[in-house]
Amino acid sequence: MSTLILSFLKKDSNKHQKILKNLEAAAVSKGQIVEVKDAKLERDNLHLAMYEYIAVVVPANPLSGKKVPDLVSEVLSTCGPVSGKKGCALVVKSGLFSNKFCRFLMRKMEKEGMMIDYFEVINNVDHANYVGKKNRLIVIQDYYKILGVSQNATASEIKRAFRKKAKELHPDVLQSQEKVNSSRKEEFTLVLKAYEILSDLHQKRMFDEEYSVKMRYETGFRKEKSFNYREWLAARPDEESQCKLIFFDLMHKHEDDAVALFKKLNTEIPDFSLSYWFSREDFMDYGFILCEEMIFRGEYYDAIILLLQIIKMENSYPYFKIFFPEVMLLAKTVLKRQLEGSVSDELFLDALERALEVGFPKKDEAVFFLKMAAAYDRLGDSETAIICIKEAQKLDRGIHIPLNLKKFIF
Repeated sequence: MSTLILSFLKKDSNKHQKILKNLEAAAVSKGQIVEVKDAKLERDNLHLAMYEYIAVVVPANPLSGKKVPDLVSEVLSTCGPVSGKKGCALVVKSGLFSNKFCRFLMRKMEKEGMMIDYFEVINNVDHANYVGKKNRLIVIQDYYKILGVSQNATASEIKRAFRKKAKELHPDVLQSQEKVNSSRKEEFTLVLKAYEILSDLHQKRMFDEEYSVKMRYETGFRKEKSFNYREWLAARPDEESQCKLIFFDLMHKHEDDAVALFKKLNTEIPDFSLSYWFSREDFMDYGFILCEEMIFRGEYYDAIILLLQIIKMENSYPYFKIFFPEVMLLAKTVLKRQLEGSVSDELFLDALERALEVGFPKKDEAVFFLKMAAAYDRLGDSETAIICIKEAQKLDRGIHIPLNLKKFIF
């Protein structure tokens, strides 16, 4: 399989060049024919049609998740054609919006007609090696074909087929021949590997999942009756599949569906936990994107509850790091300007009480207490409103008391 790693990374960045080398080395180690091309420097000599698979590698924009370089579209459109070409979108992490950036990169590639079967945000140099080994840059060996059995073969059929192949290809048999054929040795190694995978239930299940994805794209996922991963997830009622569908939809132009499904599960499932089904990093990244989409649609309460959960996770162990102030700013904007009046005072108070447990700066907490005082006043609880005002003044002695609350100042 001829694979192109099309790089839009910085030539003068040591990190970027190491990432490229690791991606290439990982693919080559699996027997792939791989070329790495710099999209900017080698544009005039690029002929994308000659490659079976194209991995587009782009550095994320640290300040925005939306601005994918125009050069990406220009290269894909002028050096093609790439319509119908399989490929993956790989983004080198830089900033808070890397996952959102990856989503827009995928859209650019799909707009040019490419069939995207994999996407990933590369966190660091070591992660690039993992990505190179796991994504579709690697050809998946057909272990069923190697052993000469069907995908529905029983354990005994697999064992019987292995024994037959082993007798034909065993090194002891080969050594008795005048000339040992090195390709036969490689074939025997493949047979051993195939049996090792297919005879182990756990490894076989993992292989079957990857193999089924491969077969979908071999037959062309655009056919009417081809496998549809989104439909497959949607048809499965278990919580894990439904949660995976939320993030899948976020990355595949179904943001409305993602928000609606999250709200539905959050309402219907007791102690619903989206974070349970994902790694900490994936949950925080995609969870933040989900928060943004909910805020855009005016779903402020669900957004802030999820956002506060992400902030707690960041406080326990930094992940967003220098971009964390942007997360805090978004949360403060919702709490101070958007949430009040969009939900009942009871839910508003619930969100503010949760916010006080997160660790906002004292002046922000003082504002939260004043908003709580106003909510309690509207609910007719003057006593608690007074307590909230006093707490606000303790945190910020110079805080301005709104006119509607001055009646509680004696």
